[in-house]
Parts: sequence; structure tokens; C-alpha cells
Amino acid sequence: MKPLKSSALILFTNFCLLPSALCLVFLVSCSQPKPEMYPSSKPMTRWWWFASEIKKEDVGSQLDWLKANGFGGVEVAWIYPLNRMKKDTVNYTPRQTWLSKDWTDVVQYSKKYGDSLGLSVDFTFGSLWPFGDLQVRPEESTQSFNNPDFRQWITVAWDYPKQGLVIDHLNKQAFEHYAARMGKALEPAMRTGKPSAIFVDSWEVDTRNLWTKGFDSIFTARFGYDIVPFMKQDILSAGLDGQRYDYMKLISNLVINNFYIPFSDAAHKLGGYSRGQCSGSPTDLISAYAALDIPESEAMLYEPSYARIASSSAALASHNVVTSETFTCLYGFPREHMREEKVTDLKIVADALFTHGVNQIIWHGTPYNTIGSDSVSFYATAHVGKAGALSKHLASFNNYMTAVSDYMRKGVVYSDVAIYLPLEDSWIAGEMPKEKQLPWAWGEYEFRYQVVPEEIRGFQPLWINGEFLKKGTRLKAQGASEGSRLKAQGASEGTRRKAQGSGEGSRLKAQGASEGSGLKAQGASEGSRRRAQGARLKVGDCEFGSLYVDAKYLDYEVLKTMTELAEGGFPICLKQKPDEAGFIKHADFDILTERLIELSSPDWTSIAKTKPLIEGNDLPFFWCRKDKGKYYIFFANPVAKEFKYPVKYGQADTTESLARNIIVNLDGKSMNINLVFKPYESLMLEFESDGKYRFISLPAIN
Repeated sequence: MKPLKSSALILFTNFCLLPSALCLVFLVSCSQPKPEMYPSSKPMTRWWWFASEIKKEDVGSQLDWLKANGFGGVEVAWIYPLNRMKKDTVNYTPRQTWLSKDWTDVVQYSKKYGDSLGLSVDFTFGSLWPFGDLQVRPEESTQSFNNPDFRQWITVAWDYPKQGLVIDHLNKQAFEHYAARMGKALEPAMRTGKPSAIFVDSWEVDTRNLWTKGFDSIFTARFGYDIVPFMKQDILSAGLDGQRYDYMKLISNLVINNFYIPFSDAAHKLGGYSRGQCSGSPTDLISAYAALDIPESEAMLYEPSYARIASSSAALASHNVVTSETFTCLYGFPREHMREEKVTDLKIVADALFTHGVNQIIWHGTPYNTIGSDSVSFYATAHVGKAGALSKHLASFNNYMTAVSDYMRKGVVYSDVAIYLPLEDSWIAGEMPKEKQLPWAWGEYEFRYQVVPEEIRGFQPLWINGEFLKKGTRLKAQGASEGSRLKAQGASEGTRRKAQGSGEGSRLKAQGASEGSGLKAQGASEGSRRRAQGARLKVGDCEFGSLYVDAKYLDYEVLKTMTELAEGGFPICLKQKPDEAGFIKHADFDILTERLIELSSPDWTSIAKTKPLIEGNDLPFFWCRKDKGKYYIFFANPVAKEFKYPVKYGQADTTESLARNIIVNLDGKSMNINLVFKPYESLMLEFESDGKYRFISLPAIN
């Protein structure tokens, strides 16, 4: 492939790939005024519109039914005609032509009618997934290295049996051309009534050997060497750890800058906002989720614990709403116990999501049916319809989830501890072990099974990445006196003597150290190695008192940031000595590593400056929000920890109550509390700054 010679492209490339520039692009994108998002926390549902003649009377009837059953809105998702399930490519199902005037008219009607009922109406930004259509040209379709004939087709979309191409998600122009078509057809609906979201689902683009036009030239300009020979060897091969990391770093950067950020921009231009899943995407997930107005997780194809990545990103970027596509393939892929779902199982899944930061449930989902009928199902979902086993429970269950979501929206997320998401380790690792792979998931970059270490779980840690560590505002130690928090520039004589003026017999180092103490020049008080007591880091809605790092590898820029934080007195628990990620090594990486090791500790107990929020044995999942002088903590029933994909049918069924004795530590006060969980029950507690607390009564489920 010929190297690109456009000076404009080279300048753009260099700009986009600098970490500081990435932050600038993100800030510019998010500086636009945002519309009000989801005034109601009532659960919504994905609404499957099978390719057919969508009729306004059917639209109105279904929206009326959803309103009556406690739903707060819908997400319209356009998919294939029903005859596709029989692999019928001969008989054509009549339907509104995709993106035609008739199509736009009925879409706008759904928005207008939903708005009249007080329902939110969102729109998937395309037909099925991933984005693409019949008009995508091969040169703007997804690419695979050294394979010019590669094509990824969308075979089950609205236009079935016709096939369209998937857009190149690394190519901003490809997205913008696609978005212009979708946006023009959706704009009348988007401009009707209250603002809507456009939605992007989880990543379903082939990620092996992902490529784009000019990738080799962009890579060389950024990293200073040619990636092509290593791609030809297979970038996943053993011995290519550094090259694989650099490759993934560029892939991530291009996807975020050329797809997720433009996607949010497209939503804002339409007068709405963006909601989406970055799950499965080959990106720095925290930065990718932060590019969206509403980050969305999913369960059960992802474990509920995965949601902490999305909710952490939301807190870091000051996004208050975190949604989850919920109950997907609950009992196994694709359709176990269809229409037989048990509300007790669903409740535990929802509660597990709440305790990992989700505060709005998106049901998966509701199939389009005609008036008086509920015969159509979607193959991979919990059925939301009149004829399913859940129908008699929907109103009360939605009322329950609304109440929990309301509390989990109050104020901001509470956390005192940031935990570094080991991005470098996952990119370098490449493939997941075979026993963990799924037909649709093979790479460690997905972080499907990442959980926080048990020793810090009681602190409700939030995941963080290098970008947000760097963007954080360093707060001075509260009440630290000048003599106890010395900096290198202002250390007093005798406590920080330089080598040039040292006394006899002191064994002073070149940088300077006090007599007999071995103290480093960057600053330490006499006779110790004090760190600044109470030094904190403000990031978005979060204020952290310490950082927990357990990574085999660190990026050079990330290591620099961590070292700077440690030198400023920010406590860091470094569990192991990291190696440098990337092929081209930096001469001072080892020096910085030694400095960080010196200023940190592998022992968490020596770093923690406060007691954990929750103490106790076998802690249940929990989540805490802080609203002015009050705290709201939601505890999931302990059985939620046992829920993994796939859920066993009736797994939540029990007649046994469970108890947990815990200590809650807030605002310098410690409260001993006995939690008693009745069958299926989860608990909400309200705490005040004076130490008073109460159990909040949550709505019962029919």
C-alpha cells in the first residue's frame, strides 16, 4: 500500500494521536450544550420493528400498553422481515422503503405519539448492527489487513434479502457519509417533541486484522517504525507484544476519534444526545464510553460486574445516567425458556446491575405486534408482551426498578479509591484463554471478566485510565503544614541537603539527601518518608484519596502521570513492578519505575488513609451515591454474586433468608448494621452525616 502523502492528513494524524490532543478533541465535542436526558428513570424497552408495513394504529396501541405497564419509553430498532427466520429469500415482505418519506412519516408519528404519552422515544442509528447499508461503497467499508477482497456484509437488516456493507469504523468520512443519510431521514422525528437519543449497539465488526486506508502511514508517523512486517507475521503471534500494543493503541485512537466522538456530534446536530454500548470494541473502553452522553452496559451476555467500567467512565466524565440493555439471552443463547421467564431471576439480575452503577434499565425487549396480537417474538430476548409469563408482573416490577433507579440517580457516585484498568495488559495478552472465549468474543481487550480485587471492594473503587488520571485536578493536602509536606524546591536546610553542601560522613547522593536519612530530593520530612496526608485527585464527579495499580505493563505516559501524582503526595498502591508497554522503549522508563516504587507501596493497608465504606465478611454487591449530606447505599441480595451467564432457570428461587453483619464507615462515623435479606429481597439504606440511618421501603413486586 502506498504511503499517504497529504500534508493535511499527516497534520491531522499527528494531532489526533497525541494524548493531549485526544483530550482536546473530546472536550470540544462535549462542550456543546446538551439537551435534557431521560427526565424519568422508568425502565425503557427496545422495540423491535420487523421489516413490514408499520401501521400508526399498531404503533399507538403498543405505546399505550407500554405506558400502562410502567415503561418510560422505547428504543426503536429496525430489523429484518419475519420470513428471514425461515431463510426465505424469495418471498418479499411489503414494507416502507428504508429511509423513504413513508418510513420517515411513521417514525415521526411514533415520536409524536410517544411524546404525547410522556414516553421517551429513542432510535437505533441504523438497521440491525453494526452500522452500514446498501449505499456503503467498498472503499468506505470495513477493512482487513492485506485482504483487499474482504467484505463484511449486513445480511439481516430491513432491506433483507438485499445485503449492505458495514462501514469502516476507523474512517471518519465513511461514518459521516452514512450519518448524513440516516440523519436526514431521522431528523423530522428527532426535532419533534422532547429530545431523543440515537443509539449504537455493542461492537459487531470483525476485529481480527482490523485495518483502514492509510493505517500503515499513520502508524509510522506515530510510532516511528513499520507495522506491516509484523502484521504479516500475524500480530497476535507470541513475541510481538510491543508491536501488538502499539497496533491496538492506534486502532483505539482511530475508533474513538473517527467513530464514537463523531457519533455523539451527529446526535447533537440532530438536537438529541448519544447513548451506546462500547462493549466489544477494540478501544480504551473508559475513553470510548466517555465520548457518549449516556454509556450503556449489557447483561447477561456480559456479567453484571462489567457495568462498573461503563459507570466508572460516566462518573469520570460527569455523566449522570448509566443504562443497561438487560435480560438479553438470560438463560442461554439464543432462546432458552422463551416467554417462560421468571421475574424472580430478572429481579436479581437488575439488582446486580444497580450495584455496579447502572441507574436505568433498558428491557430487551418488545417485538412489534399488530393490535390484538402477541404472536411475534424476538429470538434473543426476555419477552415483553401481553402473552408472556412476565405480563402480570411488568407493572409492579417496573415500579420497583424505577424506585431503585431514582435513588441511584441522586447526587453523584461515591468513591474514595481509583483502580487502574490494566489496559496495557489486555492489549498485550491478545486472545482470551480458549475456555473463556465465546462464539462472538475472543479478545482480552473486551474486559469481559474484569473484577475489582476483594481487598479493596469495600471501598467501592471506580476504574480509571491514563487519560483521566492526567486530566484530574490535584487537590492540596487538607491541613498539611509546610514542614510536613515539603517539596523539592522548598525543603529546608538540614532536612534536604544537597550533595554540594553536605557535611562529612553523610553519604549524600547527587540529588541531595539529609544526613543519615537517605531521603530523596523531591521532598520528605525529617527522619521519615512522609506522604502528604489527605492529598486527593478530583476527576469529574469523583474525588479520590488513593490509586490502586495492579498491572504487568504500563504505557510510558501513564507511568509519568502516576509518578507525578506520587511526587505530589498522592498515595498509590503499586502491586507489582511494571514493564514498559510498546515496541520502542524509553531510556528513563526504569528510572521512573524505581521512583514510583519508592513513593508507593505494594501493601494496600499502608496506603489506605480511610476505612472502607463497607466492612464485613462475604460482602454482598453494593453501590453508593452521595447527595449533599445524605448517602444512599443499595445492597443486592447475596445470591446476586452467584449469577453468571447463563442464569439457571429459577436460580433465584429460595425460601431462605440470608444475613450479613457489616460496618458502614461514613464521615468519620462507624455504624454496625445487620442486613437481613428475605427471599429475592435487596435493601436500600439512607445515611445522614450525623450517623443516623434508615431502611427505605421499596415497592413490592406482584
